Amino acid sequence: MQFLNAHSSNSKPHFECGFKCHKSENSLIIDFKIKAKESEFFYSEKFVKDSLENWGLWDYDVIEVFLSSSKSAPYLEIQLSPLNQKFALIIDEPRAKHHYPEWKDFKATSQLDENVWRGQLEIEFNKIPNFDGFIFANVFTILGEAREYYALNPNPEIAPDHHRPELFKELAC
Repeated sequence: MQFLNAHSSNSKPHFECGFKCHKSENSLIIDFKIKAKESEFFYSEKFVKDSLENWGLWDYDVIEVFLSSSKSAPYLEIQLSPLNQKFALIIDEPRAKHHYPEWKDFKATSQLDENVWRGQLEIEFNKIPNFDGFIFANVFTILGEAREYYALNPNPEIAPDHHRPELFKELAC
């Protein structure tokens, strides 16, 4: 299990976040576990479960995975909520140019049991822009009503910034 690091903006981490990944013949599979230590999970039922166009899902609890074949754009951003609501974008240029993918779904499950959120994301390799066999990624969670940030490789600045492909790490799965 790889654990996510609390971003420096978190005053006191209230969550423990980890994931492990492996590859199937055609897909990347990420299993995750998020444990709330003192806070409750923060989610909304207003988002649609059968759409990837849930703009604003990140205003509530999500796990976010950014995937690329290099440490640059374009890259895939996928998100999943505790209620199994999904979001996906292809980022052509961070904070400037993006579009929804042509495909309309990815496999995901979420299970919420009291203070533990478990789930799995499965992304087919052909959904990763310019996939060439290498996978660079960063994994994030945004959690709690007070908005705590965790990342596999957090940015060093004061404000969390997820759209930093130069901070992506090659996934060891």
